[in-house]
Amino acid sequence: MCGNRLQLYGYSVAMGNDLVAMDVDLMATGDDLMAMGNDLGAMGDDLVAMGNELMAMGNELMAMGNELMAMGNDLGAVKYKM
Repeated sequence: MCGNRLQLYGYSVAMGNDLVAMDVDLMATGDDLMAMGNDLGAMGDDLVAMGNELMAMGNELMAMGNELMAMGNDLGAVKYKM
């Protein structure tokens, strides 16, 4: 009977060790996923910054287009005065 108890105790210790190892693996996986999430967040921040720069460039181009249109209107007005 004592042998069976020791055998069961050995199995339970082995299972406990396996569970601890699985927990360590899961924690490492969680850390990896968190690092990946942080990397993705940083990439998202970079993309937002790039989008803001592109939008600023678009606004500058639109302002230049408005100036050109105003110049064209001025030229048209001069043409009609002649």
